[in-house]
Amino acid sequence: MSYDISIWCTRAYDDPKQLPSADRWTCTENNWSCAGRGWMINTGPGIRVEEEDIPDAVLGSMPGIQYMVEATLEPMGAPMAGTAMLRKLALSVSGTARGVIFDPRKESVELPRGIKKYSSPKRKNAQRFALLEFSWWFAHARILEESWIDSFLSLLEKYLPDGMPRRYGLREPPRHIYSETGRTHLKEFLAKNLSDSVVWYANKPVAQWSFSVDHGCGWRKLGGGMAYRCNRISATLDAAVLGQPGWPLALRRFWRKASDLIQPFFGDIRTLDGYTGRLPHVWSDGDTEFNPVQSWWWNGIPSKLGHAAVVGQPYLDLWPQIATAGESGDSLVFVSTDDWTGQQDLTALTGKVPAAIVMPAIPNRRETGPGAVGLVYPEIFPFGDMPPGVKIRKKPWWRVWNR
Repeated sequence: MSYDISIWCTRAYDDPKQLPSADRWTCTENNWSCAGRGWMINTGPGIRVEEEDIPDAVLGSMPGIQYMVEATLEPMGAPMAGTAMLRKLALSVSGTARGVIFDPRKESVELPRGIKKYSSPKRKNAQRFALLEFSWWFAHARILEESWIDSFLSLLEKYLPDGMPRRYGLREPPRHIYSETGRTHLKEFLAKNLSDSVVWYANKPVAQWSFSVDHGCGWRKLGGGMAYRCNRISATLDAAVLGQPGWPLALRRFWRKASDLIQPFFGDIRTLDGYTGRLPHVWSDGDTEFNPVQSWWWNGIPSKLGHAAVVGQPYLDLWPQIATAGESGDSLVFVSTDDWTGQQDLTALTGKVPAAIVMPAIPNRRETGPGAVGLVYPEIFPFGDMPPGVKIRKKPWWRVWNR
């Protein structure tokens, strides 16, 4: 019998010179061993692992885990010196390769002291900064079902635990404290109130969640005209997180899993600059960048796609070329730039969005009367018949806006 542990890391661990008390180890290509009086430890270089191989308890404990180092102490009741060396090994590996220590017998995960998942950047007062925004638009109301909410919370706990709420409620400041109320209360609260304006304080680096959902989607009055309302979920994070170890991979994993659960007809990831404040309280003004889609008012796929996009039905039928530029899932196509910190727009990979389905070029609003705003729609809008009076772009935008 032996005592086994594993260290799950974001970086490779493959140099035996990094071992603690390196001169005590006997090393071959795939096995490193250290022996003492009545005990022996066997370990070796880290192996690259697939996401499905990472235990659920481990995946959310450190962003971007890609490697695993196994360590075995024999016998089970080894002398204290052997236990001490195993501990020293685990701390050395986790510190060098940025990892967590997993004890399968206890099912415990340890984040060693001095290792932080995320470090808040230092900024001057009133200094502007960027947010990374994840958005999904969809035409169903499954999000309001308690079973869906339960699946969503499970996904957050596994792939983005920092997105779970510290506090939540229906107004500022939110009255419910998650550490006191627990998951059952949160699930019941969301099932009852998610169609209202839920206030959700997450943990850094997550800034805000926004849930713009209703039981039904369709045409609604907007100002003096009609506009199509769908449902939308969005999450924003401090964009500085992309410069910290493991986070780019962790966020890509989260994006895929969340999209599979939400099943949007479209979703995107963008960097939006010009915010002020401190998480979770961020403020915008006339110098802040915004998503070209205004909340839940949908009027076509934006001409600029940002860092990444996910496309579902009915747009997959209307834009079949997108499948050749991305990776297909069960019912979605994912396309992404290699670097979300860069300035490259996704259209460099996908080509231009087809003119028949693209959001009318900016400006995409027109004044229809005092205080009234209407939207202009593309030639093909696959969400039911357009009601009378809806403006359809059949000419270049400057002719639409000046006629």
